[in-house]
Amino acid sequence: MAAITVGGVTADKGQLARGTLPVGTLADGTTLEVPFLILNGKGEGPTVYVEAACHGSEINGLEVIRRLVTEEVDLEVLCGAFVIVPVANVVAFTHRQGHTPFDNENMNRVWPGKADGRMSERIAHAIWHHAIEPCDYVIDLHTGNSTLVTHVVFMGGEESSRNLAVNFGVEVLISEEKDADWQKARFSGKLRNFADASGKPAICPELGGNSKFEPVRIEQGLRGVLNVAKHLGMLPGEPVLPKRQTVVAQGHLTQVKANHGGAALYAVTGGDRVSAGDLLCRIYSIRDFSVLEEVRSPGDGMIIMVAENPILHSGDMVAMMGKIVDEIEH
Repeated sequence: MAAITVGGVTADKGQLARGTLPVGTLADGTTLEVPFLILNGKGEGPTVYVEAACHGSEINGLEVIRRLVTEEVDLEVLCGAFVIVPVANVVAFTHRQGHTPFDNENMNRVWPGKADGRMSERIAHAIWHHAIEPCDYVIDLHTGNSTLVTHVVFMGGEESSRNLAVNFGVEVLISEEKDADWQKARFSGKLRNFADASGKPAICPELGGNSKFEPVRIEQGLRGVLNVAKHLGMLPGEPVLPKRQTVVAQGHLTQVKANHGGAALYAVTGGDRVSAGDLLCRIYSIRDFSVLEEVRSPGDGMIIMVAENPILHSGDMVAMMGKIVDEIEH
């Protein structure tokens, strides 16, 4: 592996280097910049980009990265390189929120960004053009909520990305389908999808909930990144895979919604398999505690997650689910 340069910082073979990508300035003159690391192994191999906290409150991936860098990767053994951005959306991160506060934008809808755009676009542009373009593969670490089944999302039909997802090694994989809602939701501007379209196989592991470190999810994420490295020949050994993986097809946020507002008592959670007509939850009135609605599954499939807050209004998401399309045996 030759020397790797990111943002004017170079890591030779067997070196770790750190730097920052300048983005702009805040109103008080504070410099806005994105920290990054380069781990360049002594051996030959691919370059993998890993980031966390594109949504600033999604922090399990940050701890995955810390452990990867400080505990797991031996540059004498590593074949290839990691380019790492521990916190992509530094502004949202410092404000402890998902979206960028100054433009109220979801940064994972604007890739590859714009040099002359709004703040989210400028951050994405700096990362894409300096940190991601030299890389061969992309791992974009995210979280959802505490009821979310740990899973990896890949674009349906992208075989190289599916292989990355399988070898990440969690039990549930989600094959994202392009449909009208996918376009309306600007999903082409997701980092994973833009990377795929640019010839860089990419996956999005979803590791638990927001605004807290969850040890089990962090361990799953760390094992997954190491699995991908083993799959790509960057580290010795074979990926540690479960006996069975379930592939779920999901269009844009396939949701079951409440018709009545109230308090929900759930019969299911993320990862549960359901059949058409199975009870998902009962919604009761806060006025007289009568049951206002029994929400039942509209079809066969798997629950991806349920609402983290059980206090629901009419039209709120009760559960997100998808159809099981494949079982992979190992």
